[in-house]
Amino acid sequence: MQRNFLNRVLKRSTRNFSQHIYPDLHANGLSSGGLIVRSTTICCVRKGDKVVLMSDGQATIGSVVAKPNANKVRFLSNNSVICGFAGAAADGITLTELLEKKLEEYPAQLLRAAVEMAKLWRTEKILRHLNALMIVADSEVTLTLSGSGEVIESHSPVTAVGSGGNFAEAAGRALYEFDHLTADDIANRSMDIASDMCVYTNKCFRRVSLPNKAEVSTFEGEKGKIIEMEPAKH
Repeated sequence: MQRNFLNRVLKRSTRNFSQHIYPDLHANGLSSGGLIVRSTTICCVRKGDKVVLMSDGQATIGSVVAKPNANKVRFLSNNSVICGFAGAAADGITLTELLEKKLEEYPAQLLRAAVEMAKLWRTEKILRHLNALMIVADSEVTLTLSGSGEVIESHSPVTAVGSGGNFAEAAGRALYEFDHLTADDIANRSMDIASDMCVYTNKCFRRVSLPNKAEVSTFEGEKGKIIEMEPAKH
């Protein structure tokens, strides 16, 4: 009797703990609460005369690798826009096609097209259940799009989304300070680091790029204060 009670308590506590550590295994794309991890990595780097967008190739169903070389990046609007998505494959492709239609309505106006697409994504009864995150970029601007209506213009020359996005963006920001590294170099190394740390990201990378016409300034966060500690005096 006591053993059965302890087993039930342990199973319940383990399940609750794992919901915080692995929320994507417990929440689906339609749930309104909790963080949903998008199982992929998309990274965009804008530096010098080039803007580069890279993705890994791993497609997962639960804990199973369904495909190692999926294509998650592509050109849009007569090769003037690059786009990558993290999330459900069918949803990402649907949203990419929707964005392309908006770009046909508003040619050479990526920000306007993205806002109009986000309105539909947020308000349309069918589209609001599409589960994906997107990074889109042209020669002048980089945007992050989500299903809750956000159209976020990047404040940093390095942007990333997905389950390995934080690893890739952190690595990219650190590497950006080195003048001899190009946008290609930074994107390659950032994705390589993300794939080493994220189990949902592999090393089968795909890359698309455009010429950069925007003025890019190095991201400057708040500088940390360092206090030198001295050994204790006896």
